Amino acid sequence: MLKTIGLSAILSASLLAANISNYVITEDPSPTRLALPEGETITVAFYDFNTRSSGWTPAKTFYDNTVGYTTVTYSTSLENHDLSAIQLLYIFQPTVALTQAELAALSTFLDAGGRIFFIGEHEGYSPDENANISAALTALGGSMTILGGATSDLSLDVANKQLNNSPLNAGITNFSPNYHATLEIDEAISQAVMVDDNNDIVVADQALSKGRVTLIADENWLTEGETTYGLANSNAQNSIFLENIAINSWNNVQTVTDGGNPNEGWVETEPDPTYTQNVIWHTNTNGEMKTMDVSTELVAGAYSGLESQSNTNLKPVGMGDFTGDGVDDILAHNPKTGKLVVWDISTPGSMVSTTITESSNTNVMIAGAGDFDGDGDADIAILNKAGTFKIWEMEGTVMVGNILVATGAHPDITPVAVGDLDNDGVPDVILQNKVQNWVKAWTMNSDLTRKSSQKITVDTDPELDIKYIADMDNDGKNDILAHNPYKGYFKVWLMDGLSKLSSTKVYTEVNLDSSVVGTKSVTPQALEEN
Repeated sequence: MLKTIGLSAILSASLLAANISNYVITEDPSPTRLALPEGETITVAFYDFNTRSSGWTPAKTFYDNTVGYTTVTYSTSLENHDLSAIQLLYIFQPTVALTQAELAALSTFLDAGGRIFFIGEHEGYSPDENANISAALTALGGSMTILGGATSDLSLDVANKQLNNSPLNAGITNFSPNYHATLEIDEAISQAVMVDDNNDIVVADQALSKGRVTLIADENWLTEGETTYGLANSNAQNSIFLENIAINSWNNVQTVTDGGNPNEGWVETEPDPTYTQNVIWHTNTNGEMKTMDVSTELVAGAYSGLESQSNTNLKPVGMGDFTGDGVDDILAHNPKTGKLVVWDISTPGSMVSTTITESSNTNVMIAGAGDFDGDGDADIAILNKAGTFKIWEMEGTVMVGNILVATGAHPDITPVAVGDLDNDGVPDVILQNKVQNWVKAWTMNSDLTRKSSQKITVDTDPELDIKYIADMDNDGKNDILAHNPYKGYFKVWLMDGLSKLSSTKVYTEVNLDSSVVGTKSVTPQALEEN
């Protein structure tokens, strides 16, 4: 089993925070607008108690005149109303801070999957109301904030990468606001739904509990009396947005009613405070390897037991116990020559290198290492570029078997990790498809046959590299470690078997020239005693 370098501090919320006000959209929304199932009705509520104006009334009029919607107006404090009867609640420029009783009612509403849609305005018009909205969001556990200033942008277009891939934008190619304030959001639990010409965030959506909170600091997108912006702009599709936000809210409530969580796999959650793994990093240009407590920045000398390797063409591809000493070794591969070596890291201050093969076959991709046949020795899973999947059976660092498992693998997949995800005691092989943006597991039997092929997640961030499988939260179930080499953070996907429970983004300011090798979970002192 894996023995490693332990975690001495708990991940803190401040490390997870990545507050941004500017965002570059790379993925367009679906071209198909959302549709309400036939015969269903959505109830939309409007908060009309201590609000600056009735600028929300065009939205109410729209719903009242559209089949499938009913509306209610709340003219007294929110705790006096049955929020369980609605799916979407508009709160328009509150002139006073929401009370504790109102916030408690909203919290219960979010627990049931409902959505709160806060509408502010630019800072020159409603600074106090914006502050009340930001304070309410903070009190509810959110982190979206309305910033100062006023920007005019009458047209947000798909063609200009201003509409993100959000269900709120489904079927929309143009949205028309007017003067608005920029929003600041926490990337970990929020999505920039729309941005302006400067890529400043105009509309944002945040996951809280099992519900959502949506925010815009502009009321003129609802205006009916103008033709250059708002609902009356014939070139825009603001009315589709009104339907999408209501239908998506209804869908979320139905998911919770059916026992699910609509934010599962979407929301970046706070980490489990029992994390017990450190991360080993490899620097590509100089071969240096370090370990890092995931609650701290990567620093030189964090663990002196891992040295540099002068051959920078050798890239770590997995970890497993090849030497039989109970400590996982590092498997490294040179994709340019096919050379495969084992780095023994059991002795602090040194790494002993043993060559497994000097093969010139450069068509082989190494998935990783694991004891597939249950004999106590780590084996190696490979996939060649022709789509043939094999297990190299090992006795120590000597290959004794070359077992064909399957042929005809999809040409766009890359084997990325090995680990037991289905909790049957046999390692599984994890594959990533960056063309179609999914991650899949090939579960294995101990007789070296493939048990199943199952997708773990779809719509994976194409910048993420799946790197390693380990029990990151000490719950007895393996999780997935992923790294974004372009932005310098990594993610932990907490898993329940083959089901992804959550995704935690950890900002560590990692050198962009570094990549994840694996994890370790004993203290340096304990390792030095081995």
